[in-house]
Amino acid sequence: MTRSLNVKQIQKIFDESPCISFMQLNVISIDPVLEKIVVRMPWRSEFEKRSGTKQFHNGVVFALIDIVGDFAIARKKGGIVPTINFRIDFINPAIGKYLIATATIRKLEPLIGVVDVEAHDDKGTLCAIGRGAYSPILG
Repeated sequence: MTRSLNVKQIQKIFDESPCISFMQLNVISIDPVLEKIVVRMPWRSEFEKRSGTKQFHNGVVFALIDIVGDFAIARKKGGIVPTINFRIDFINPAIGKYLIATATIRKLEPLIGVVDVEAHDDKGTLCAIGRGAYSPILG
């Protein structure tokens, strides 16, 4: 039987991961009915695309979306799962004090999980949309 993870458990994993803790990700909420997880990433100068722009580098946005997509599945499976494939569309520049990523599970079967993730800036502007395929086998 699989043990699902709650907000506190996911936050602990985030805080203990060298990469994720550097990103300072914060779990805002989990909605098990709508199959959603919401995570906030604050602005850091190390994330800046070009000096003086205050724009998040697309690589950081990509990492945020992949991590949140992963944890949408990981929450249900009880631990971190591997990414199989991932694509992203950058819609608008990500500029602001933070980004909010919301992941929604679209499909979860024994061999694959599919998740859609949207990233919005602090003004609510849609910055990027990603879709990931994840192996629901704990990795």
